[in-house]
Amino acid sequence: MSDYKHPYRDAEFILNELVGFDQLCADAGLEDINSELADVILTEAGKLGADVLAPLNYIGDTQGATLSPRRDLINASTMLSMSKTVGRL
Repeated sequence: MSDYKHPYRDAEFILNELVGFDQLCADAGLEDINSELADVILTEAGKLGADVLAPLNYIGDTQGATLSPRRDLINASTMLSMSKTVGRL
């Protein structure tokens, strides 16, 4: 499993304190977009990174990748994804 922790507080600080995200969106006429929406997106992106993407790094680091006969890049995580999609290896 991965030890990845999304730097949520850093991203929130950058958007709110350095960029002034709410004012930027207001100036651009984006009334429905604000820092509250950005916070939700950042939270979900952190979950995706920690739960889905980061574990693939370990597989790639330990098993590497090869080319299939069709010249597709294949590794363990690709095979895992294909087996979940197709239902078989």
